Amino acid sequence: MGVSLGWNYKKGLDIFIDLANILPDDFQIVLVGLSEEQKKQVPENCILLGPTTNVEELVSIYSAADIFLNPSKEETMGLVTVEALACGTPVIVSNLTAVPEIVTPECGIVVTEYSSEAFALEIRKKPKFSLEQCRKQAYKYEKQSKFKEYLDLYSSIAKISMKEEW
Repeated sequence: MGVSLGWNYKKGLDIFIDLANILPDDFQIVLVGLSEEQKKQVPENCILLGPTTNVEELVSIYSAADIFLNPSKEETMGLVTVEALACGTPVIVSNLTAVPEIVTPECGIVVTEYSSEAFALEIRKKPKFSLEQCRKQAYKYEKQSKFKEYLDLYSSIAKISMKEEW
């Protein structure tokens, strides 16, 4: 499964297209957020859903997935990866972005070779991870806990700065 509100080459749409042709029929690829033009490029054996910002719908989609794949080539935070983890869905991600910082061995896999074959190899293994470990990892990126971490960081910087002035 893959989710994006702005699918393009950088988000790895080409990987999903390849996977639709590589993976056996018992694997189902679901893509969320494609434009009508992009849907024309994707093989017919994929389930294609349009863009949505409906939280309940996204939770339902993430929760139904066995694995969430983020083959992005450029990503700063990887919000969709955290969203998948929050729903208890394990992840497989590319190592070309900051997203691997989110993933631990208890909740997902970081693919070190960027190729459709490398992603397919990991997907075929049908990895099993703990739903609770996935959610626990996502909680580390919850807004309030991050907000507190930033406040603590700024406070410690301010204290150091004040000490240096005296």
